[in-house]
Amino acid sequence: PDLGFAGLAVIRPEALSLSAIGAYAYADGQPSLFIYAVLDYPFGGPAFFFVTGIAAGFGYNRKLVMPGIEQVASFPLVTEAAGESQTNAVAPTPLPTDQQGRANTLQSKIRALDQYIPIENGQYFLAVGLKFTSFKQIDSFALLVVQFGNKFEIDLLGLSTLKVPSPAEGGTAVTPLAEAQLALKAVFIPSEGFLGVRAQLTNNSFILSRA
Repeated sequence: PDLGFAGLAVIRPEALSLSAIGAYAYADGQPSLFIYAVLDYPFGGPAFFFVTGIAAGFGYNRKLVMPGIEQVASFPLVTEAAGESQTNAVAPTPLPTDQQGRANTLQSKIRALDQYIPIENGQYFLAVGLKFTSFKQIDSFALLVVQFGNKFEIDLLGLSTLKVPSPAEGGTAVTPLAEAQLALKAVFIPSEGFLGVRAQLTNNSFILSRA
């Protein structure tokens, strides 16, 4: 691009966590940008659908390249929202305190996103996600994406993780004896008459030992 900017912001008061990442570029005579934000907060709900966070984003003159079923768990828009509850981390990873460390963190995140959100004039997308738990046993994140402009497409990505035993209250570390992580991908492309739904256990699943 002829001109480009990228930024990352994180706000973590005691009751919630808000993070946002975005980039702007001017290329081929057209501006383009994307923004993606995640809010972690216990909104509540019934035991089988207790909402713990929301995510939202959009892209202008940007295409969102959807991952294969094998890459759903490592897809940046999924890991940004679901990473803390569906990995071994028991607390949010703090940002580096030094300027160079923060710059390196931003660059690594932007590089990960660049391959999935390339510039494409005339293409736009909207994304909305929900993070929720079921009976305090299963952590899930679902992301709905609508792309339009040059091509209309609706996508749904999902990731659900069950750990046994589940992490203790207050974020106390517990070594699980088993973990089952299920990835889901659904795609609908009307112009091609295509509808596809796939689900698959990820490589994070194990019994007794990760080895």
